[in-house]
Amino acid sequence: MTKSNVITLRNEFEGRRDAFVEDYEWTEQREVLEAVKSAGELVCHIFGDVAASRTMAACRAAIGKPVGGDWSWSAVEGFNLDADWRDEWDAIDAFEDTSFPRLMEDLHDLRGLAYFGILPSWHLIPSEANREDERWVRLRTFIQRSSDIPTWVKGVVQDVEALAKLAPLADLASSLEVCLAAQARLKFEDDQALSREELAALSRTSLKRVQNAIYGKSEGAPMLDKQGLIPASNAHQWLSDRGFTPSIWREVLALAPLSENWGEDVVFETVEEDEIIDDYIFVPVAKDGSIFAPSLARGRDRQVYTIGAKGSEQTFESFEEALGVLCTMTKAYWRRPNDNGNWGIVGAESWRRVRRSQLGG
Repeated sequence: MTKSNVITLRNEFEGRRDAFVEDYEWTEQREVLEAVKSAGELVCHIFGDVAASRTMAACRAAIGKPVGGDWSWSAVEGFNLDADWRDEWDAIDAFEDTSFPRLMEDLHDLRGLAYFGILPSWHLIPSEANREDERWVRLRTFIQRSSDIPTWVKGVVQDVEALAKLAPLADLASSLEVCLAAQARLKFEDDQALSREELAALSRTSLKRVQNAIYGKSEGAPMLDKQGLIPASNAHQWLSDRGFTPSIWREVLALAPLSENWGEDVVFETVEEDEIIDDYIFVPVAKDGSIFAPSLARGRDRQVYTIGAKGSEQTFESFEEALGVLCTMTKAYWRRPNDNGNWGIVGAESWRRVRRSQLGG
């Protein structure tokens, strides 16, 4: 008799959260700090470098404390006003050296929603006995404002767009991309059509690759409707081939209010023991956002995966074996078809942690 293994909702969440942590680089928070830095550039342009150094030292002292916390101008005395204020500002750790304001907090979880279908902060729910400290008060406030996901997403997007207007010289590319991806996820899962830009953001591929696939009409490529949009049903294959993970935020919010052990008694999926274990693996990602996936086997007589730099290529019949060798390379290279169906070599620009079942094959 075949035995079954139960994956609980909490198991699924924690697996996704682990993938989120591996993927996270605090880029959006650095962009927020970069926007504030533009104020120093403005002061420097008008009043000079000394005034900018003093201004930004005061700013660094001020943002290190939560609003309403004890603070005095003596906090500035610890800063070196003779140092290059730009270097000093660039050295700020968004999490350790600031009060980690609402916008930074929201962008952290918005990225989790956009690419993993979760809010990572759900991991921090404490026991009833530990709900008196300041951290719980902040977390509770976040949980309350994010309890209506679509409304919360709309609010964060508006905050980022407002910041872009206030600091037009700041590079907020990643923050804006995450906003677009989060909006696209909600639209896709509500069976709404997506623009090419939204599909590119949600699949973490370049807009150029999406456009080339559409015009090249390659296998699995998105197709436009009469309005120039990509129907959700048509976008499904494109997303699936790129490791898209369907959301579980609805299932989690159905358990509200969340307890410390939320989801541990909720069955998410039952897996037969003799099936392939559905764990998380790392796959290489090319510059255009495409990944090394099981669908890349080719050949007439036998299906094989071709990996390695030009002149040093190897073939493997097993995806697992090919991936294992890719992991040992200084830089991973593999062959995959372009949007015209021609097979060429691409190199890894990064690695992504994805759930095995999302790769297909």
